[in-house]
Amino acid sequence: MLALPDSRPPIAATAPAVEVLSAEKIFPDGTRALAPVALTIAQGEFVTLIGPSGCGKTTLLKLMSNLLEPSDGRLLWWRAGYDDMVSRGRRVAFVFQDPTLMPWARVAPNVRLPLDLAGVPRGIANARVTAALARVGLRDFAHHFPRQLSGGMKMRASIARSLVIDPDLLLMDEPFGALDEFTRNRLDDDLVKLCFERKLTTVFVTHSIYEAVFLSSRVIVMASAPGRIVPVIAPALVGIALLLLWEAVCRAWNVPVFLLPKPTDIGAKLLSDWPTLLRALGMTLRVAVQAFVAAIVLGTLIAFLFVQSRLIEMSLFPYAVLLQVTPIVAIAPLIIIFVKNTQAALTMCATVVAIFPIISNTTLGLRSVDPGLINLFRMNRAGRLQMLVRLRIPSALPYFFGGLRISSGLALIGAVVGEFVAGTGGRNSGLAYEILQSGFQLDIPRMFAALFLITVAGVGLFVVMMALSRLALGQWHESEIGADM
Repeated sequence: MLALPDSRPPIAATAPAVEVLSAEKIFPDGTRALAPVALTIAQGEFVTLIGPSGCGKTTLLKLMSNLLEPSDGRLLWWRAGYDDMVSRGRRVAFVFQDPTLMPWARVAPNVRLPLDLAGVPRGIANARVTAALARVGLRDFAHHFPRQLSGGMKMRASIARSLVIDPDLLLMDEPFGALDEFTRNRLDDDLVKLCFERKLTTVFVTHSIYEAVFLSSRVIVMASAPGRIVPVIAPALVGIALLLLWEAVCRAWNVPVFLLPKPTDIGAKLLSDWPTLLRALGMTLRVAVQAFVAAIVLGTLIAFLFVQSRLIEMSLFPYAVLLQVTPIVAIAPLIIIFVKNTQAALTMCATVVAIFPIISNTTLGLRSVDPGLINLFRMNRAGRLQMLVRLRIPSALPYFFGGLRISSGLALIGAVVGEFVAGTGGRNSGLAYEILQSGFQLDIPRMFAALFLITVAGVGLFVVMMALSRLALGQWHESEIGADM
């Protein structure tokens, strides 16, 4: 009989859930499906395996489920062998590529199958089945046959069958691969919430890079012939390697500095012209930050206006889209002509570029409120202001901060484009002016130095937005908590 959840031993905070210790797999026909793999998966971590077909993802997953035994090496589950792990009350669930439902049985018996096989009393089993079906949104379909369900609903039933045993480790082998994009995205979203709520250790196999990044706290890249884990090189090392290659090619081929300067030439120019470039960077950042703040204030107010009425949103939202799709180089000259103050004109240009992500994300967030929480507030006679402050705004924060990450970079782009169009000079010029002047003078190293500072500024703004998001959401939202797993 399966152990009840409260019979399981406590999990040490640092204890790994799965350890793959130089495990490899060679099939009887001589096929080497998996080279020695070393991998540790922490308790509560969501890990995705991604790679081309035939790279051993499913084989590795089956090793973790004990459906296959390694030809060499070994695996540990919570520092124990598989049988010892099971005897201690731990459980492993596997969701296959296909729903694998028994067509002759209704949904409830399909979901109850693991409990029936384990001899769990029917009353306890039925209660768990009801809870599992409710968790995946199939409570009302317990008495349907599989043929009466859509593809997405069949996969939900398969997931419910895995959850009914209250697993400690959930293994999923491309469960959504055969579904349409809309159903797949909806199930991905549900899966993230489910794994976060239950703090499930999950290993997920997919071919979709988007799905891997969306779901995971860590992505493992695999390669084929034989299947193996590809070591991920730190971005800094990649950057250094590319700079060294750039320097070597320029030196070996004697590339003229006015065509492509060496990194050392750019570094030297950055040091020699640092005071001028720093002042120009300050001017560009000033415009970008002012525009970013204006975009936040105006975009948020517009979003609040949109959520008051669908009619208002439908009437005005197309104009917000129009601002987004109209090239700023077409709008900027008009703004600069009508607005005599150059600083104000540049800020307006950058605001036009940066405002749309704030409007769209905040509007979406304010509308994406849990219906159950809405009913709870209504039952307690919450007023419109209370609903807004205590429910809609907190629910919208993840979307809002997502918009900030995009908008901050767009504000910088808008500031640079505005400076190019305005052609500002003298003491109030920004980095765009420095790039233009360097191009006229064929001072290409100085041009690259200014471009480098724009890049650094953009990365810096994004990092600041990431930090603010972590500060605001890090204690309660799965998007930030998952990053710490």
